Amino acid sequence: MKRFTVIVGLVAVLLGSGCTVVRVLTHYDSFSKLDPQVRKQVLRGRVELGYNQASVLLALGRPNYRNIGSTGTTSNETWKYTGMDVTSSTAFYEGSPQYANATPTINLGWVTFTEGKVAQMSRNFAPDSSEPRDRPIP
Repeated sequence: MKRFTVIVGLVAVLLGSGCTVVRVLTHYDSFSKLDPQVRKQVLRGRVELGYNQASVLLALGRPNYRNIGSTGTTSNETWKYTGMDVTSSTAFYEGSPQYANATPTINLGWVTFTEGKVAQMSRNFAPDSSEPRDRPIP
């Protein structure tokens, strides 16, 4: 019974966390069609130049903010990812413009798409330079 409780607890945590593994298992049909090198990076939560939006969604999840625009005939879209900064104090200080219960957010990173493909990204989401590559970044 104890083992069952632990397994159910772990599954509940994974399903509620929005982690890469859950996204991949939920959308396994899309994931299985990716190139093996792309699948490896997606499982690590990394993206590379040239990835499409579906691959980025698998790797990073839904963005907190989206900015859609265009330059001439070229469409651009930037996805911004944020998180809660639980290390900062949330106490109310005299003269502070924040509410006492406001949790500060931090910028985790961003990805910019041009014509539906990753054109730029913050270093947070790029593969580590120490990771071996089977092919160069386009």
